[in-house]
Amino acid sequence: MKISIFTIALVSLLAIALGNCNGFETINYQNSKTLNAVIKNSNGSPIQGAVFYAEAYTHKSGVFDFAYGYTGPDGNIKQSYGETLTIKWRNNARLAIAAFAENYKPVVIYDPMVTIEADGIEITLQDLPNVGFRWEPRVAKLGFPFENHPDLAHRISTPDHKILLAAFFNAYKPLWNKEETALPNEWNKMKFLEKLINNAK
Repeated sequence: MKISIFTIALVSLLAIALGNCNGFETINYQNSKTLNAVIKNSNGSPIQGAVFYAEAYTHKSGVFDFAYGYTGPDGNIKQSYGETLTIKWRNNARLAIAAFAENYKPVVIYDPMVTIEADGIEITLQDLPNVGFRWEPRVAKLGFPFENHPDLAHRISTPDHKILLAAFFNAYKPLWNKEETALPNEWNKMKFLEKLINNAK
């Protein structure tokens, strides 16, 4: 059963409050969590070539793994080598996901109650406006590009991850083009992302 964006939103505030009550974190790695999603436009048609991104994090330690794939003709995500998309998992972990596609506004979803099951989530992307409201601030709330996590930053600074780097760079374009004023943390992420892109060439 696919979980809608609205179901996740209803439980977010409660989960954040509960998460803040934890005074410590016990790390216990499990095998992995399976990820799946279908990405559609506002008309309900599948979007081919969209980029799906996910990061696993805890409130205490931040992001500890990420995974991504792209959509086929049916809008379902897959990896370039055809295997199931998975992400490392451990107790107290939470999930944040994002979807990007050319000419569509990015979507970022936090799943603090871990309600996304293995059979996935349906994500709807809206057309990118020609003027105004083209920047999605939640993109900068993600751990990516991992300016505070050198090990993860090192993983993505290779030519193998150009598709993911380009997807995030395009998401930040409204700020690069000065359509809106970048906040200090947004600017820091933009400059670090630019550095990673140059390293990946």
